[in-house]
Amino acid sequence: MLQKDVFRSEGARSATLQLIGDTYVKLQVNGHEVGEVYVRRSNSLSAEHQRIKMFNILPLLTESTNVITAEAQDFSVAGSAGLNIYGELRFADGSIQKIMSDSTWNVSASVGSQWKNVSFDDSSWQNAVVKPYPYAVDRPDFATGRPSWIEQ
Repeated sequence: MLQKDVFRSEGARSATLQLIGDTYVKLQVNGHEVGEVYVRRSNSLSAEHQRIKMFNILPLLTESTNVITAEAQDFSVAGSAGLNIYGELRFADGSIQKIMSDSTWNVSASVGSQWKNVSFDDSSWQNAVVKPYPYAVDRPDFATGRPSWIEQ
């Protein structure tokens, strides 16, 4: 499963993304690898919190159009790969632009080599499916560096 979101960032003073992944997710911004999660969801609170990663993406942004892409895989027979991306771009005037993975993102099981480029046309891809999560998840606090907290 591959996903894509395009946004503009002129004047951003900070840009932070949080990724929650199950089982394997590799995150890229503008074709540059940002990081990955390789942890299977479990009943262990310790394992659950290893699925959460935060990244400063400001150095990877351009003043024009930017693209976020993610490759997600699940290695079990009955499971499906999942991810949740939440991010905030903060601007000098105090405004915040939120980035959230949702059903407006597009997905495809097979793609060509150029899918990570901003100019790639993903209009033939399907919309992502949002599935309910059984536990409460608190939003991250990027100002203090606190990632989301998962309540079980």
